[in-house]
Amino acid sequence: MVVDDEEVIRLIATTTLEQAGFTVEQAGNGLQALTSFENFHPDLILMDIMMPEMDGFTACAEIRKRENGKTTPILVMTHLGDIKSIDRAYDVGATDFISKPVNWDALHHRVRYLMRASHAVNVVKEYESRYRDLFDKIPLGLFRASPDAKLIDVNPALLKMGAYEDKESCLRINVRDACVNPEDFSRFMDLLMKQGVVHNFESQMYRSDGEIRWADINGQVVLDDEGKIICFDGSIQDITERKEAERAAQERTLLNQVLLDGLPCVALLLRSRTREIVASNKAGREIGAIPGTECFSTWGKRKDPCPWCLAPVVWEKDEPQHQIVETPEAVLDAHWIPVTQGLYMHFAFDITESRRTEKLLREKEEQLRQAQKMEAVGRLAGGIAHDFNNLLTAINGYSDLLFSRLNEADPLCFEVDEIRKAGKRATSLTRQLLAFSRKQVLQPKVLNLNAIILNVGNLLKRLIGEDVELETFLAEELGSVKVDPGQVEQILMNLAINSRDAMPGGGKLTVETSNLEIHEDYPREGALVHAGRYVTLAVTDTGCGMDEATKSHLFEPFFTTKEVGKGTGLGLATVYGIVKQSGGYIWCYTEVNRGTSFKIYFPRVEEKAEALPHKCNSSKDVLGGTETVLVVEDEEAVRHLVSNILEMKGYNVLQAPNGAKALELSEFFKDPIHLVVTDIVMPGMTGPEVAKRISENRSDVKILFVSGYSDGAIAHQGLLDANAAFIGKPFGIEVLAQKVREVLDS
Repeated sequence: MVVDDEEVIRLIATTTLEQAGFTVEQAGNGLQALTSFENFHPDLILMDIMMPEMDGFTACAEIRKRENGKTTPILVMTHLGDIKSIDRAYDVGATDFISKPVNWDALHHRVRYLMRASHAVNVVKEYESRYRDLFDKIPLGLFRASPDAKLIDVNPALLKMGAYEDKESCLRINVRDACVNPEDFSRFMDLLMKQGVVHNFESQMYRSDGEIRWADINGQVVLDDEGKIICFDGSIQDITERKEAERAAQERTLLNQVLLDGLPCVALLLRSRTREIVASNKAGREIGAIPGTECFSTWGKRKDPCPWCLAPVVWEKDEPQHQIVETPEAVLDAHWIPVTQGLYMHFAFDITESRRTEKLLREKEEQLRQAQKMEAVGRLAGGIAHDFNNLLTAINGYSDLLFSRLNEADPLCFEVDEIRKAGKRATSLTRQLLAFSRKQVLQPKVLNLNAIILNVGNLLKRLIGEDVELETFLAEELGSVKVDPGQVEQILMNLAINSRDAMPGGGKLTVETSNLEIHEDYPREGALVHAGRYVTLAVTDTGCGMDEATKSHLFEPFFTTKEVGKGTGLGLATVYGIVKQSGGYIWCYTEVNRGTSFKIYFPRVEEKAEALPHKCNSSKDVLGGTETVLVVEDEEAVRHLVSNILEMKGYNVLQAPNGAKALELSEFFKDPIHLVVTDIVMPGMTGPEVAKRISENRSDVKILFVSGYSDGAIAHQGLLDANAAFIGKPFGIEVLAQKVREVLDS
């Protein structure tokens, strides 16, 4: 638009500009210019200063007041050298000026330059406007700081983040003081100056209300063309919620790890299909289950997955799986549990010890059950044996008396002798029953087991036969034991016979002795041998062995695997009873076709071993006597038998069926009573009580006890009192006569 009150100038200017390609609108003064401006919206105004009605200064000022006139270039024409007009023109908003007279040839160049410059300025302002709009509306906190780190500008998001009421209050803060840890500010600035840019610098900041928030800070250095720092631009994001979530996640992870580490098992988080360990607890790591490795290669030390692994079932069915896994190293209670798609948990509890404990408990329960059964059977056997002993005493005694009175040519001699033989076999059976039931009376001595083994060596060889080799390993300096030597011999013979029958084709029988001290933590057979010092006797054969079913009945009376007529089933039962009554333990180890070993533990004693008693053959012609003997026995047949035998030997015999009658006879019989032969177990008053009462009035009287077994009246836990004389039922004529003479002469 050309504004000038001189028509010639307007025409020249218009022609010049139109020839240069511009579209031109004309106005004769300031008022016309304002009207045309609203309709024409020119890109540039060429305006004279001095005009009627409204001069150029006023028109320029009015145009600048309009929204669309703020950036329109205004080129004013002034007289050459009119400095005041030029200054005023700039004051009211002129963009540039040209002096009159105008160089019309250069006018269009000047106009084009101003229009281009104006366009460039408008573009910059547009960008600035957009930047400011973005700066103000973006939810990310933005700032600009001076080279000395003072805030120059901040956006509303940063004000809100810091709880500032207005921008001025925010710009007044010292950035270092806003840091919870001032060292963070120094580190951030050091990084910024060294690198020119800093990303994701995390620090805690104070809000204006004192609340502490976590901030993620980014910054960059802004340089001028000469490389000098103009300012610092940056952003701040409130990451408090993220940090709290991370902390909560870390705490959950830590808690989960603590919980996993506290589990008494191996716990692994694994990837499906690959079995890669994602996480493992402390127990898992200790055995080599390291995250990032395959569980079977690091934990199982295998090239391929464990054959018992149920993970594939979990992948297929998406259901928990469980099984007990027995490996050479341990017994595991294993669980596989699906977690999410592609992940599953594996828990493995080592139950080796609990399984071992359960097994020991079952064994102890079985041993207790067996012991209770054996005790019950023993009581029954002992009672039967006691009653039979009374009967056998009469049968054997009277058959002996009858046999002694017959002539060898008498036809009855053979029949009576057969009765005697049957009686002796029955006597042997009842003695074995008593041994099993632990009701027999023992006469223990302190001795060395080696001496007994050597003493019966030849007998054992005859028992086992020539096709079985006997080998002995006898420990040097073997400790002493307190046992009945006759019963130990019985043990050796019974075990030897048992081994012989287990080796019909021949083999080897080994007898060993040793000293052994067992501590509380010592692994002992059957777990029933108490801690202490022992002397062991082991008898081992290379025979057919036994299965578990046979072994479970091993010590039961009358149990046998032999053919009918080839065994009574009392051999091992007798051994068991003797060992138990002697305070020892017996243990058996056997395998089918691998042989059997019996190991006996006798408590070791500190006393010096005695010499073995010398066995001598008793003469059939035992001397009798004339002393007075009081026989006290509740079984009439036995009482009469004993009385007949003693009278036959010349003794003066008094009889009493019970303790009360015996005391009455002792009181009213005025002559000396030299010996009292009394049964131990009687109704009303026991034998020891009778002996004590009579001894109170007759201090010089001798006592001989008779019984089928000791029921604790004279024996202490089955052991005969060292000062008491004893003879066991059933007995023969000569045995009784010899024992009576021995007691009277003692």
